[in-house]
Amino acid sequence: MWGWFKNRDEPEFVRAYRENTSRKIGRKTPVTDLEFVSLDAETTGLNITTDCLLSIAVVPIVAGKLDIESRHTWLVQQIASPNNDAVKSTESLPGSPPKEFLK
Repeated sequence: MWGWFKNRDEPEFVRAYRENTSRKIGRKTPVTDLEFVSLDAETTGLNITTDCLLSIAVVPIVAGKLDIESRHTWLVQQIASPNNDAVKSTESLPGSPPKEFLK
């Protein structure tokens, strides 16, 4: 399947994923029969030399709907804390679960 795994030991999480995931999805399979994960990353901008990653979130999509109750969010700890609109928009919303910090 993945050429770069030939003749190598694959990581445990990759092996578990491959064992628990069907290899092919029928072309006529309705999207509502599939499960996805939406990945979101918030940054201060798009310049890799001056901007930084602020937060990461994952939200499962089950039966074509976001499963908000199962979402996970992480704030990325910064060496120097930027203070702009991008940072302000990542503050917790009322009722949001506490966020974990990544170092």
